[in-house]
This record gives sequence, structure tokens and C-alpha cells, in this order.
Amino acid sequence: LGHGISDSEGRSNEKQTHRTTILAAKKAVKMVKSLTSSKKKQVKEQLLITTNDSRMRLVGMNDFCMVRKFKGHLNACYQIKAKFSESGDFIVSGSESRTCNIWNTATKRNPLNVNVTGLHMYDKVKGYECFEATKADPPVVTDSTFAPGQAVESAFLSSRLFPTLQNLSHIDHDFSSAVIVTTDYEGTMRVFLRRACFDAVCHASGPRGFDDDDNDNDVKNVSGDHTD
Repeated sequence: LGHGISDSEGRSNEKQTHRTTILAAKKAVKMVKSLTSSKKKQVKEQLLITTNDSRMRLVGMNDFCMVRKFKGHLNACYQIKAKFSESGDFIVSGSESRTCNIWNTATKRNPLNVNVTGLHMYDKVKGYECFEATKADPPVVTDSTFAPGQAVESAFLSSRLFPTLQNLSHIDHDFSSAVIVTTDYEGTMRVFLRRACFDAVCHASGPRGFDDDDNDNDVKNVSGDHTD
């Protein structure tokens, strides 16, 4: 009988120990999640600074230390501001060398290092895209910005070029970086559309999606009105 009571007490102690271990593990998981979420918030709170040494610096607002440095454009004299796309995946800036420059920021495939901190510990980004955006003299692209993604989608749908498309939600493309608006030193404003975005919309519309006949008719009507 005494041996039976001892086994019962042993099993009870084992269950209590098991429960205690589970509770401790759950608390540890909560702590890890809390730390992870706080790190993500720190990474998201950042400030982009453009300076006249042809550099752009991404600064973390939690400790005001530089996270990344971007280079590739020319900015030595004029006040040229860089801007994020709505998605945060791209940065665009004008330049004093006739070009508009685009950089990739942190993405899922190339995330920011949350451990980067300190005055001399940061990532350097030298890769970028660029295209000629002015022929003015002086050759300065004074400002550039991404058009809002919703405005770009509305422009596609209202153009009457793609009658088979009711919406663009199924197209895997970042519309917030598809259109860039620039201005130059002479005050000329230009609008640029990414060819990859246009191709993606054409592909999604299907073989009969691009209504070329309607487009030709519109051009002819405009030309006729202009001739009259």
C-alpha cells in the first residue's frame, strides 16, 4: 500500500513539473515575440536624409544612427530631395547629371540588418537604376517623385486600352513605383512609365485585352478635329 501511494505522488509530481515547463516555454515564446516586434518597429521608424555630398542616408529614429547609405546620383549644389515609393521598396531622386535615379531599399529578399547600429556600422548601397530625364541647361533634374499606386491603376483602367480588365488586383506588380514624375531647371515636367508595368498589364489583359482599334479611332478623331 505504501509503495502504491509513493507511485501516485511521483506521477503527480511529474505532471506538475511538466505543466511548469510548458508555462515557462510559453512565457519564453511571448518574450521572444515581444522582442522581435519591437525590433521590427525600430527598423520601420527611419528617416531619409539627402545631402550635397551626393549621398543619401537612412537613419534609424530609435538611436539616430545611420542604417544605410545610398550613392550614385550627383548632388553638389542644388537642393534635391529623394523620396520613397508608397510601398517603401524604392527610392527616387533627381540629379545634376540629367538623370533620374532609382534605388532598391530593404525587401524580403534583402532585409535590413536589425543588428546594424553605431556611427560606423551601416550598409552601403551602390547599385541603382537611372535614365535621362532632361536636356535642360544646366542639366539638373530638380525634383522627382513616384505617382500614387491607386492613381496609376485608375489611369490604366480609364484609358480604354484594356477593356477586358475590371481591376488590377490580380497583377503582381508594385504600381506605387510604376510612374515617376520629374521636373527640371527650366520648369519642364515629365511623366515616365515603367515598361515592365505596362507589359504586365498587357499580359494580364489577354490576347484581346489591348484594344488597338479603339485607340486608332481615338487618334484619328483627334487628328480630324485638329485639322478642322
